[in-house]
Amino acid sequence: EDGLGFTECSKMGMMKFWQHERRILPRTNGCTLVDTLTFEPLIPFPLAKSIVKALFKHRHKKLREHLKG
Repeated sequence: EDGLGFTECSKMGMMKFWQHERRILPRTNGCTLVDTLTFEPLIPFPLAKSIVKALFKHRHKKLREHLKG
């Protein structure tokens, strides 16, 4: 739904398959952001999982900074 999230499917260098679903859930004092990832890595899974976790930690930090500003 417009304004409540998106679903992205794309190819990435280290992934055979990548789907990122983001939903924005309205709350009384703001919102909750929910990311759901489905992926099939071309590299060993534990390494891919670590990279994806770090990527989203960084993205969420930047998003919080942007929304506070």
